[in-house]
Amino acid sequence: MGTIETIGSKLIQEGIRRGYSVVPEFTISSEEVQYVKKVDLAWITPLEREDMTRPGSLAIWRLIAVFEIEGCDVAKKRIRQHSEQFQDLQVGLVENFSKNIVLYNKAYHRKDRNWEKPNPGTMIQNRIDVASEAGVVLVRDGRSFEWLNEI
Repeated sequence: MGTIETIGSKLIQEGIRRGYSVVPEFTISSEEVQYVKKVDLAWITPLEREDMTRPGSLAIWRLIAVFEIEGCDVAKKRIRQHSEQFQDLQVGLVENFSKNIVLYNKAYHRKDRNWEKPNPGTMIQNRIDVASEAGVVLVRDGRSFEWLNEI
């Protein structure tokens, strides 16, 4: 069972284990676009020296991976929106970073505390397919974490 809490906790533990700084609600901006994006969680490392040619917090940090955590019923439109935003924000950055949407299938934080999708396989696969078409983000199944080895 993947919940927002188990996913967030695992991502924090894994990022720290790898020696990264792990920051929730990390703000990414770009000189190329007129908005900022707060990602649910980011793995970052400090730059060797400040670089004021880079936008916002990226003047002192290098992105390794970013994670958005969504329910497995997240609208496909939202997957496309994340893809477009990350594509825009990638412009102007030298480093490529891993862009991930991790899906949960059980939620205690929602209004309906019994919300659960016990067999979310098709829903998750549909969202993986949408992300694949966009070619920017990777949708991950939050019920297991083998995919972390790919980052």
